[in-house]
Amino acid sequence: MSALSNLAKKNDKTIICTIHQPSSDVWKCLDKVLLLSLGRTIYMGPATDALGFFEEIGRPVPPFFNPPDHYLKVINTDFSENLEEGKAMVMEISEKYRESKYFDATKLAEADSRFLGSEDMSQSKYKHANSVLFQTVVLTERAYRNGSRNILLFWIRAAMFGKIHPHCLTESF
Repeated sequence: MSALSNLAKKNDKTIICTIHQPSSDVWKCLDKVLLLSLGRTIYMGPATDALGFFEEIGRPVPPFFNPPDHYLKVINTDFSENLEEGKAMVMEISEKYRESKYFDATKLAEADSRFLGSEDMSQSKYKHANSVLFQTVVLTERAYRNGSRNILLFWIRAAMFGKIHPHCLTESF
């Protein structure tokens, strides 16, 4: 994860990852995090500020506890004995986030990014680094490599496609 972080900083790029239960070492590598539950934003901002947010809402991280494990335990309704109480708690935490100073900072950052993003993209440095042809070649090569590494899976997919494909042509919807 630190290699990914260094690569992003070196090339001035944003890397978006979905990580379930990161270790404390992985958590330290993250600049910004977005915690979601039931489709609601629970927290979005610098990973280091999440500690303060959860402390402010009355759910501080216990001593010697991995912060991401604590956040997951607090916001995941699967750990609730009563599903309705769990949902209510998630909604309450989400509302507390919307009323917190952390939400205001997020809204400010969003407004800045929208303002900065209003430049003419044709003049922007964020163009595709490679041509469509090159990307197609790389993806085709990757698919071939994946298929050749797992021959059984390749033939299962080929059989499924062969069986499904003729039906797609003759079925009327």
